[in-house]
This record gives sequence, C-alpha cells and structure tokens, in this order.
Amino acid sequence: MIVLLTDFGIKDEYVAEMKASIKHIEPSVEIIDLTHFVEAGNIKHGQFFLKYSYKFFPKNTIFVAVIDPGVGGKRKEIAVKYDDRWFIAPDNGLLSFAEEGKFFEIKNVKNPITETLSSTFHGRDIFSPAAAHLYQGRVEFFSRIENINTSVKLKEISDAKEKEGEILHIDRFGNIITNLSNNLFEKVSLTLNGKTIKNFAKCFEEGKEKNYNIFITKGSKGLLEIVSFLENAGKILETKIGQKIKIEEV
Repeated sequence: MIVLLTDFGIKDEYVAEMKASIKHIEPSVEIIDLTHFVEAGNIKHGQFFLKYSYKFFPKNTIFVAVIDPGVGGKRKEIAVKYDDRWFIAPDNGLLSFAEEGKFFEIKNVKNPITETLSSTFHGRDIFSPAAAHLYQGRVEFFSRIENINTSVKLKEISDAKEKEGEILHIDRFGNIITNLSNNLFEKVSLTLNGKTIKNFAKCFEEGKEKNYNIFITKGSKGLLEIVSFLENAGKILETKIGQKIKIEEV
C-alpha cells in the first residue's frame, strides 16, 4: 500500500494528480490518505503525523510525504527504509525521526503521463512515480547514500523537570496535542497564554463529570493532550501549532 501525506488540502487537483501518477504505473496498488491538511510549509508538523502514525500501518507500507517549500531547489529527493516501512520525501528534515534508517537518493524518475518534470510539483512528477516503482520492486531508481537532512527534530519530553514543551498539533475538535509523554500525567501543570491547566481526567466523560472546562488527558499517540468536553480547547486558549508550553512539576 502507498500512503500519502501533504500540505495540499483537497480544494485543488494536486492530490488527485499524484494518485493518477501512481496508478498509471501500478493500477492495482491501494492508496490511503494519511492527511492533506499539514500546516502549509510546516515541516515539523508533517513529521508529527509520520512519526506518530506510521507504526499503525503494515510492514512494507510506502509513505509519500510532500511538505516541500524548497521544491525545485537544491534539496535532494530521497527514500528512507526505516522500521520495515519506506518513506519517500524531500530531503528537508521531514524524515529526521528516521535517522537510523537506510538512505537512498531518487534518480531519473519522471511523470509517467507526460514524461516531463515540473520544477514546482515534484509530488506528482518524482515522489509519486518513485513510490509506484518501489512498490513494483524496481530499485534502479534508488541510489544508496550515507546521510540525510535531520535538522528538524521532534523532541518528546518525558521528564517533569523540563521547563518548556510545545504544541505539535491541534485537531479538528480543538484538542491540543503536546510533545509531553503520557507518563507525565498528573505530574505537571501546563501554562498557555497565561492560563494554567492543573486538572487531569482519564477520558472526556470523566472531565465532564468533574465539571472541568479545560483539562489534561492521556492522548492516543502516547502524548498528553489539553482538551475540553464538547468544546474547542484550542480556540478557548487561543493557541497555535508550534506554540511553547510552560511546564511546572507538581
């Protein structure tokens, strides 16, 4: 299977053209959308989705990840084999979490429909056909290299003595996903925009029963989340992705 991750959204034709590029080479392959709503150009946000979601997919899954503000520039097009999955992406730090993998540069791949290469849409013209060829076992398009760009790091905090965390994602419900490990549940208080959150609940229903407006819960990704029962915590606290969180040990 091939899994797509982009910051393209679904208003335009870009995702469909990526899928068409894949299907022209391998019509039988299953294509799944991880998300196309990565914050535009936000490499760390894209890495969050890959790092915390890839393990739920079968081994040998091929991920095509396109958050590529440097498209057409000097950055390489790469493939990384990590934890028995493949990741195809621009070499801009998006795959930093896979720094223990095996690294390959993608060469001589073109859009199978037109045989052309756009300088602004490598998602369609390089990364998608490369994934289809990889699915078919055609390794002639992949040359082994020693290193990749690992400059964009996602730090996961598991020590209550740390002073500062970060918002990695805010989902459509307004749940604020932090970079603090679930093992800090009931061990820290968190402050955002002058509002300190000290309440904890094991689930949304418990938070409602305790009459908490905003509270901290254990998230499904293994990371603490700041949430509200049937309300949007992100809007209430006026937060944004990448915002810093003050941590205090309790």
